[in-house]
Amino acid sequence: MTERIQVDAGSIVVPISVRDKDNPAQRHDVDLIMDISDKALIEAKQQAKETKLKLNDLLAEYKDIMSDDFELNNDNLARAVEAVTSILRTRFDADYGDGEYDRIASIGGGNSFINMFDLYDQANDFVGKIIDQKMDRMNKKSKNKLQKYLAKIKKNKK
Repeated sequence: MTERIQVDAGSIVVPISVRDKDNPAQRHDVDLIMDISDKALIEAKQQAKETKLKLNDLLAEYKDIMSDDFELNNDNLARAVEAVTSILRTRFDADYGDGEYDRIASIGGGNSFINMFDLYDQANDFVGKIIDQKMDRMNKKSKNKLQKYLAKIKKNKK
């Protein structure tokens, strides 16, 4: 049987495992998917504008929490967590799809924004490495083709 070449269909799949809060021995395996299709890349600038507007609205809504002189205490802790979660949810959903923050955060009995921030950071690093690998492969092939072409030209000049 002929071996098949797998193409990722314009997306990068980030496999994650969420440990269950009530039963730490149990893990929930799920995937985050970042769309890198041509359509998504074309629409990225508009999506970035929309995300920036949403983030600006959140910053305005939580300006008391985001100010330089903000001091965290028991009275404002819930609002601070709400602010950070809202901002992280907006970034997470912009990169991985609407509703993904809540879907992942609810798996395994619920999660904290601290763990979700760590996951977001790790997932973005993973995606970055995959994109870098793909670009390196493309650059290497292009460089090899250029070198072969230049060698051919040099050979033909003799």
